[in-house]
Amino acid sequence: FQLILKHITDSYQNLLSKQESFSVIEKFDGKHYQICFLSINNISNLHTGYLITVSQNETYKLINQAAILISALFILIFVIFQIALFIFMRNQMRTKELAEKDSLTGLINRQKFTLIATKEMERSVRYKRELCLFMLDIDHFKHINDQYGHGIGDQVLIKLAQLVSNHMRTSDTFARWGGEEFIGLLPETSLEKGINAVEKIRTLIADHDFELDKPVTVSIGITELIDCGDNIDLFVDAADQALYQAKSGGRNRVCAI
Repeated sequence: FQLILKHITDSYQNLLSKQESFSVIEKFDGKHYQICFLSINNISNLHTGYLITVSQNETYKLINQAAILISALFILIFVIFQIALFIFMRNQMRTKELAEKDSLTGLINRQKFTLIATKEMERSVRYKRELCLFMLDIDHFKHINDQYGHGIGDQVLIKLAQLVSNHMRTSDTFARWGGEEFIGLLPETSLEKGINAVEKIRTLIADHDFELDKPVTVSIGITELIDCGDNIDLFVDAADQALYQAKSGGRNRVCAI
């Protein structure tokens, strides 16, 4: 400190004589020092000079400590924000899934299917494209529940949903309509091709081993979009009438309107 004081006195006499404050950086013994001279009046109104020095190492140490602390706080805030955002987005997705999916089979539910079908009908009417809709009902499903219990009945619903979903095209839509009834949409499909498609589904189900005493069979009603316009209720009613014919005609068959 004595060396620094002597250097300041010798080198900055001009500034000292003017009683001015100043700040300089000087090098002593291979180290840089920040030297601040404060020329002020104290509480007794007497002129006073304060010489404050900080070595380069101490300065860097303080700066590094502050930088590390600020960086750590920034990273912590960023991580907390990302976690909160992830939790929010996950909850949003779960809420959306609960609103759109059937909790048992994992298929989309009636409400979501209605929205998709309505848009597909509007597109088909506008661009004059072919569109088929079918309804599928498990034959004698009440007997399955009564004989094997509702747990086995639920497993039949789940397996059937997986079986049909894996068989259908990515452009098709398959949903649980309610109970043992399912519904499907076949875009860009004529009635003739639609009948062939659902006949394959009927055969696929009848040939599948559901691990019951008797095979599981289904009745299917199918219709094409002709006189329904974009009225989803009329479209579904037509397929439902075809389904009624299939069930009345002996079940395990496909009927078309």
